[in-house]
Amino acid sequence: MSDLTQEFAINCNPSTAAKPPQYAGKGQAKGHVRAMLDDVRSAHLAGKHKKAKHRMSRYLNSYHAKLVATELARRTMKPHRRFPKPLVPSIASGLDAWLGTPEEVRVNMTPKDLDSGDYRLTMDFGPEHRALQHLVRRVLKMVADLHPPQFGTGNGGLHAAIKHVAQAMKDGFVWAVEIDVESCFPSFDADEVADLLPLPKEVTESVLVSRHLNLVPGNLLDLIGGVTGGVHQGVPDGVPHTPHFGPASGLGILGAGVLVEARRGFAQGSVASPLLAEMLLALPLKQLPQIGEVFGYLDNFLIMAKSEDDAVSMAKALGCALKAHPAGPLRPKIKGRFHSADPIEFLGHRLIAHHGAVIIEPSPANLKSFEYEMGTGLASIKSSPASSAARLRKARGLTRKISGWASAFGLCEDIQLHKQHWLAKIANCS
Repeated sequence: MSDLTQEFAINCNPSTAAKPPQYAGKGQAKGHVRAMLDDVRSAHLAGKHKKAKHRMSRYLNSYHAKLVATELARRTMKPHRRFPKPLVPSIASGLDAWLGTPEEVRVNMTPKDLDSGDYRLTMDFGPEHRALQHLVRRVLKMVADLHPPQFGTGNGGLHAAIKHVAQAMKDGFVWAVEIDVESCFPSFDADEVADLLPLPKEVTESVLVSRHLNLVPGNLLDLIGGVTGGVHQGVPDGVPHTPHFGPASGLGILGAGVLVEARRGFAQGSVASPLLAEMLLALPLKQLPQIGEVFGYLDNFLIMAKSEDDAVSMAKALGCALKAHPAGPLRPKIKGRFHSADPIEFLGHRLIAHHGAVIIEPSPANLKSFEYEMGTGLASIKSSPASSAARLRKARGLTRKISGWASAFGLCEDIQLHKQHWLAKIANCS
C-alpha cells in the first residue's frame, strides 16, 4: 500500500469507524485522475503533442489512475465473476501498461446470427487485463479526434445515431447505402496501429493489440474438439491453469488455427477496442466528398444522399478509403441498398418515411432473432425439472433481457407493447 493510501487510512475521529484501507482517499484519487486527464486533453487541444505524451505517461504510471481503473474493472464485471474489493489495491499496484500482464485470455466462439452458421471470436479477460484496458481507454478518449457523425463510443450512442438518420430522411436524404467492415478488429495491422496512435508503442503492444496476449481456449474444445465442459470448466479467474495443445487435447489443427486468427489486430471483447476502432475509422470518413450524409456506429456506416448518383459516389469513395487505410487494407462490404421509396434499415432498426414523418421500428431480422431467443428461454422454463427457485431465476434473467432490448429500441413505435407481451408470457409460465 502506498504512503498516501496509508495516510488516509488513519482514523482521525475516534468516534467513527476507520474506512477500509483499500478505499482510503478514494475521492482524492478520483479528483487527481480527473485533473491528470484534463491536463492531457488541454495539451492535445493546444497542439502541444510532446507535452500531451508526457502527461499521458504520467497518468499511466499513476497509482491513483491504476486504482480507479481497477475498481472500474471490478464494477463492470458480471456479479459472479467480480473479484473481492480488498484485492483492488494489490491488483492496481501490480499493473504496468508498458509490460502488460501474463494473465490468461480465454478465446470463445459465439454465433453471429441465427441463419449464417458463422461465428465471431471473442475474448474473455481477467481482472488485470480489464483494469489495464480501462486505464488506457480513459486517456485514449482524451486524445480521440472522432468524426462528429460517429456514435459508437460517444456523441449520444445508438439512439442519437437513429435520430440523426430519421432527421436526414425528413430533410430529403432518402437514397442510402449501408456498409460495414468485414472482420474489422482483426483486419488492422498491429504495427501500423502503433504508429498511428499517440500512445507509447509498448503500451499499444501490451494492452491494445492481440498478438502478445496469453491466449487459451475457452469454449473451443466444446465446439471443435467435441469435449464436454471445456478446458476451463470450474476454473475461476485468477487460478493458474495451463492447458496442453497437443494431439491429446482435442483442439486439433482447426482449433490451433482459431487461436492464430485471434492474434490478429486487436481483441474482440476488450473495453478499449471500440474506441480504438472508431479512432482509426475516423480517418477514411474525413476523406469523403461533402455531397451527402454519413453516419457511423463502430464499423457500420450508413451513407445517405438526395440522389442515387451521389449515394453511389460516396459509397465508392468510402470503399476506396477503407481499402487504402494506412493500418489496413480493410474490407468494406455492402449490407444494404435503399432506394428513395424504401424503408431504411440500420443498427437493427427500420425507418419508414410516412407523410413527412418517420416511423421507427425494430428491423424484421432483429425482431426474428429476439422472438427466437424469448421462445427458447420460455421453453427452457416450462420444460425445466429444476426447483421453483431455479425456474424463478431463469424467469428473472429473461425479464432483464426483455427490459434491455426494449431500452435499446426505445425510439421504436409500440415497443412497450412488445415488452408487455413477453412479460405476460413469462408471468404465465413461471
